[in-house]
Amino acid sequence: MPTRSALVTLLLATLALAGCSTPLDTLPEGVEILVFQNRSDYSTRTLVIGVVNGSTEPLELDRVEFSSPRFDDTAVWDRGTTVRAGGQVDLRVPLPVSVCGVSGAPSIRVMFTTASGMDGAATVTPVDSRDRLDEISREECLVKDVARLASITISRDVDWAAGAHAPATVRLEVERTDAAGDLTIDAVHQTVLLSLVDANPDALKFVPARCDPHAVAEDKLGTVFAVDVTVDGTSGTISVAADDETRVEIYDYIADYCGYEAP
Repeated sequence: MPTRSALVTLLLATLALAGCSTPLDTLPEGVEILVFQNRSDYSTRTLVIGVVNGSTEPLELDRVEFSSPRFDDTAVWDRGTTVRAGGQVDLRVPLPVSVCGVSGAPSIRVMFTTASGMDGAATVTPVDSRDRLDEISREECLVKDVARLASITISRDVDWAAGAHAPATVRLEVERTDAAGDLTIDAVHQTVLLSLVDANPDALKFVPARCDPHAVAEDKLGTVFAVDVTVDGTSGTISVAADDETRVEIYDYIADYCGYEAP
């Protein structure tokens, strides 16, 4: 029979082994990682990492890292939080710079602690049900291709007459660079604030799409035009925003047309 001293030694050895247990390398069963964007995240290039805890115990998140061959760096979230059992938390990270001409699956590295105190570090492929990462890559690489060939802006001259209750006009200005390549403007679309009467890029005629002063006061995208382009045979859509001076002029026109005082 082991002596008392031997039993104590065995107990201490067991505790030491328990304290040196191997960290978990997989997420607890029922935990899922998503990536997506809300529309308000597009302009700020914010990626949302959703952590869905479908298990029966809370999960403590210590650090989450997003990486992809399509971006030039790792996006890190490290503020610490707890995902309750059956709940979801959305972690917001700024996207790194897009890398064009490459492909590959994204990965999420999650550092966590379980309710029982076990530490873990797991790398998974996130669920991207809306294919936003593919869209972001296509959109941003198209923007780079366009910028190589030309600068596309909204003219600063907004043509409108006070009290006329008539359409206003701006132009889409395209200034080509010396780079070789084909670029065409295929279409210009109306915005949430501006309804196009004539979508000719040389003279975009518009009237207000709505006359709610609160819509102007809270506006973020009302003077950003979606422009369909084709670059060397590849078609897509880019966003062209009016600068601050032009944006204010358009707001003044809307106020005059709709009959309320501009802020």
